[in-house]
Amino acid sequence: MNITLFKDYVELRGMNFSQFAKALGVKKSYICARMKYPDRLSTEDIKSMAHLLELRPYEITNVFFPEEAIFSLSDFFNKA
Repeated sequence: MNITLFKDYVELRGMNFSQFAKALGVKKSYICARMKYPDRLSTEDIKSMAHLLELRPYEITNVFFPEEAIFSLSDFFNKA
């Protein structure tokens, strides 16, 4: 998980983590735990967070799967 980018998207949507957690129906500690231990993110966590943040597919990859985004981008440039 790209925590910096995640924080940026939350702020870009005009929320802080308390507001974001409330909108998801969870406690702020739940969000903080998922940021600290992103391997605990479930598919439903990712879907609900992405929906609330109005992320596009490539943004979801960049935020939640940054290692895949870097690989995909480097693979794209290597083929060009």
